[in-house]
Amino acid sequence: MFELRPYQANAVQNLRAGLGANLRRQILCSPTGSGKTEIGMAIIRGARAKGKRVAFLCNRISLVEQTSRRFRLAQIAHGVIQGANTMRTYENVLVASIQTVARRGLPDVDLLVIDEAHGVAGSKDYREVIARANVPVIGLSA
Repeated sequence: MFELRPYQANAVQNLRAGLGANLRRQILCSPTGSGKTEIGMAIIRGARAKGKRVAFLCNRISLVEQTSRRFRLAQIAHGVIQGANTMRTYENVLVASIQTVARRGLPDVDLLVIDEAHGVAGSKDYREVIARANVPVIGLSA
């Protein structure tokens, strides 16, 4: 398993503390290349250790593919919700296109992690998904 750098571990600790304090909408702002996906995976592993189901939402097909590859390398079993590429939706971790989720509906999950949150925050699809999300949401942004 990948070992987090101290600032990444601190970010995970702060996000978990926020979830523990019932902060249902959080954002992690960290520079490009700082390992936001690694931080997201640490959050997902922690949620899975508690029996939670998680969706990791991306705003582009290429990011769905990239995240799915990264999760495979990290041995995180996951499904994909993205147009005709949808598969293994029974998994407890889902990598999903925000556009597909906006059209099909939010899967039954306990936590949403939104990649590139700054790029989707104003979009209609994002607003629809968040409006229906009765679960904590963590946005990742540069």
